[in-house]
Amino acid sequence: MITAPHAPSHVDIRPARPADAAAVGRFVQSLSERSKRFRFHGAISGDSPALQKLLCDVDGVHHQAWLAWADAGRGEIVVGEARFVLSADDEAELAIAVADDWQGRGLADRMLRQLLGAATTAGVARLYGDVMDSNCRMRAFMRRNCFESRRLVSSELVRMSRTLPRSMPLRRPACA
Repeated sequence: MITAPHAPSHVDIRPARPADAAAVGRFVQSLSERSKRFRFHGAISGDSPALQKLLCDVDGVHHQAWLAWADAGRGEIVVGEARFVLSADDEAELAIAVADDWQGRGLADRMLRQLLGAATTAGVARLYGDVMDSNCRMRAFMRRNCFESRRLVSSELVRMSRTLPRSMPLRRPACA
């Protein structure tokens, strides 16, 4: 498990690169089974080279990803990841994960602001994420950030989506 310091730590959010694959693998392995299930909707292993490549080998246009890096005293470690993947219809699916011990510190907010700004710049018209119904914390987080929800048919997932304006401020907007 990646342990957060007692005092707030400086966290840098940077684009993911192929060279980050091993660090991302360690991040995924550090997540609790519950957090892995919430992020990936099933059992996965951070040891998988294919998963590490998928998470880090992004094109920076259709698939953009950012990693949150914190100093762990022995060097930097990944404590969060956020991404979107653009589809043909100008919609993009998003995903955000934060290390268990770093949750509740505002890191997801920072990562979502990064993601929203980049998605707007990329011309994404609608951003969505499929959230497990049992992930109450993520559903509340997305509602606070103006995502609307609807239950998917025959699934334990809730699709939460938000239309992006042409020009959007990078702060949390007031929801209509």
